[in-house]
Amino acid sequence: MGVLIHLERRQKMPNLLDGIRSRVADGKDKKDPSLIGSAVNSACYVLSPGDCEDVLVDAMIALVEIGHDDMAYSYIEHISHTTKNEVLLRVIEKLVYLERPDTARRFLAEMRPNSSQYVAVQELLVA
Repeated sequence: MGVLIHLERRQKMPNLLDGIRSRVADGKDKKDPSLIGSAVNSACYVLSPGDCEDVLVDAMIALVEIGHDDMAYSYIEHISHTTKNEVLLRVIEKLVYLERPDTARRFLAEMRPNSSQYVAVQELLVA
């Protein structure tokens, strides 16, 4: 019986992930940080850590795009210590693409120095 419940939950996850990502997009379109925050809370509660981190990246970028940099920065605490650099690298790459180097440097300060990701970001910000 427990296996059946587990399988049903796994089958629903892609739809759940899409729904949560849709809420992040709606929050960005409506310029509503509380809607984005609600999506992040849901993601970190019900999704796998990897899926939660995907939502966090989307949410942080959406928040920066609507002018809520501090709220985006606060979500760093939701990132697992073991994957922090990888997730922040993804955020910083998008910030550089959006031409937000000052915000990218703020996120860079949270990365573990002397890692390959840290060096890659420094090179990205210099370029």
